[in-house]
Amino acid sequence: MKSMTGFGRGESVAGGWRFAIELSSVNRKQGEIVVTLPREWHSHEAALHKKIAVLAPKVTTHHRESLRRRLAEAGLPLPLDDDRLLREIALFAERCDISEELARLASHLDQCATALRGTEPAGRPLDFLCQELHRELNTMASKASDAGIAHLVV
Repeated sequence: MKSMTGFGRGESVAGGWRFAIELSSVNRKQGEIVVTLPREWHSHEAALHKKIAVLAPKVTTHHRESLRRRLAEAGLPLPLDDDRLLREIALFAERCDISEELARLASHLDQCATALRGTEPAGRPLDFLCQELHRELNTMASKASDAGIAHLVV
């Protein structure tokens, strides 16, 4: 810290990346950590959203195949049109459907972009949107039951 107001800044370059850290204690909650990413990284959010949207419909198919394989390995092969198998797959598909979360995530990302482009102060709306983004992402990761989607969410 270089001043009585509790502000400090440090920069480093490693592996082709430039990192900057700023510490500030003025008008901050005790222990609050604020992370700011370069604006160029914002385009990655839309790309990740698209990747998740492509993977999501495949989760049910993967679950159906996995369930059939496990039943066959246990010596209980079932035909594809077995009512019990179809019911289990339908229930799973309903539980892991993240289409609503994807739609809300896209809306929140659009609202963030609009707020960041605006000229008015946007701290509170962005704080709320960040909470909503985290809520949608956490829900997607837990509902999807898919390692690929969970990896993209993180």
